Amino acid sequence: MIRDFKAQIFCREANLSKREIDTADQIWIDRINAYFRQSAILPPDGDPTEYAAAFEAVYPQPRHRRQYIEDAIAKGTPCFGHKVLAGLIAAGMVDCVFTTNFDPLVEDATVTANARLPVAAQIRPTVAAIDSADRAMRCLNESDWPLVAKLHGDYQSIAIKNTGSELETQDERMRHVLVEAGKRYGLMFVGYSGRDASIMEALNMVLDSPSPFPNGLYWLASSATRLLPAVTSLLTRAQDLGVDVAVVECATFDELAADVVKTADLPTLLYDWVMEGRPTPRLVPVQIPTAEARMFPVLRYSALLIEKMPSTARRLTLTSAASAAEIRALLKEKNCRATIASIGRELAVFGNDKELLAALSLSVLALQARSPWIPQRTVGRSVSCMTP
Repeated sequence: MIRDFKAQIFCREANLSKREIDTADQIWIDRINAYFRQSAILPPDGDPTEYAAAFEAVYPQPRHRRQYIEDAIAKGTPCFGHKVLAGLIAAGMVDCVFTTNFDPLVEDATVTANARLPVAAQIRPTVAAIDSADRAMRCLNESDWPLVAKLHGDYQSIAIKNTGSELETQDERMRHVLVEAGKRYGLMFVGYSGRDASIMEALNMVLDSPSPFPNGLYWLASSATRLLPAVTSLLTRAQDLGVDVAVVECATFDELAADVVKTADLPTLLYDWVMEGRPTPRLVPVQIPTAEARMFPVLRYSALLIEKMPSTARRLTLTSAASAAEIRALLKEKNCRATIASIGRELAVFGNDKELLAALSLSVLALQARSPWIPQRTVGRSVSCMTP
């Protein structure tokens, strides 16, 4: 989401169409990041307030932020990790899930998991958001588990927390549920950055109790070196108070789920359902061919070695402007093999001079050898720019 917000701001400031850039291309990612490092539009990369500031800069109105979230959620489907978590909930192995996400993937996956069990054995979670915190309070008071608590709201909620001012405060009742859960159970944090001051304050309140996190505090992240200072401070304080604290490095939620499901004793019906959702392995055994190879040559390489490429281009100045598409069509019609880039009447060409002149049949004002020229990649444009 942060990358998408940055791309929208970059296009707005540079007067570009969103279609002209590719946010999956590392060249554009680097270019956009470099732009924000030189400007003061957003907080620095990795700053705890970066997400909130970027979201509000693109969508100042709460209703527009809700619409963005709803549109994004409509495309989501439960991943392997969600199915494992749903299996654990349906099996009664997880009492409470707190999430800052707005999507319904956990509860949707749990509904599907329950459908695999006999009706009498089904365990349906209660879902509570910040505008329905009374449900969470009831679950806490009556120990009616499992509970899925949406700390920042549900995508259907009128109130959802995204901006800095919204994230500064947390619904008092939902905060109480989180604090009390920390006093009764151990907590495992998966994929949570710790950016929200309100949630981190609530977790620190747990440490003020006589026996905080009695079953441990485990923080899972892709790298222990990338934890925010607020997280490091919380874990250090908890460890000093005698809490069983551990930072566990794990690349993805799916990889964590794959490790958990190996040791969790899920009912067979749930285990079979979970394993149906495993990602296809990248390495799979194959049957070695036993039949004799055919006699005629067959190219079996997935790549060809390019030992040499042209390093010098010709510069052609035409009497009238022509687009790159028009020039390429003309060369193709004349069966002339060449690579061109055009800007107005200027052409940069890799090809045979005589063949080019014969194919173009245009009055050439200038034809001169250029110094070695390497074309620069220009993503999203139909022409490349020539260097001096």
